[in-house]
Amino acid sequence: MVPTQYNGLCFHSVVSIMPVSKAQNNLKLPSYYRTVFTQDKHMKPRHKQQHTLQNKKFIWVALSVFVCLMGLYIYFAPEKGIFRQRRLENRIASLELKNKALSQKQDWLGKEIERLKKDDEYIEEIARKKYGLLRNNEIIFELKSEG
Repeated sequence: MVPTQYNGLCFHSVVSIMPVSKAQNNLKLPSYYRTVFTQDKHMKPRHKQQHTLQNKKFIWVALSVFVCLMGLYIYFAPEKGIFRQRRLENRIASLELKNKALSQKQDWLGKEIERLKKDDEYIEEIARKKYGLLRNNEIIFELKSEG
């Protein structure tokens, strides 16, 4: 509200009257006006208080919505979100397990190759079991159980 001046007094509302400057504070006003002036000095009109409360509520609601939306964006953001990061961490863990299993298999195969190069008895054992080969003068008897 823009104050208006009348006879050196500044009117802010119908009830309160304030002097324009300290020099004009020496005016003789009835005690009623001085009382109203001292009471209204630090008080805001009710309609302004209601607007500020509504503005504060709106600001808090808007801020809450903004924080929630930012949280959702941070969690689900493509290429950057926490959700994607956790998915990638799980994939890394599964690939590390697969890598460990493959390296163990590689070690076992390396030992198998060395054993096949050096151990003749092992080669003979594999030839008998896998391919059914026999030594000279050996005969295989297959017994079938009845039942």
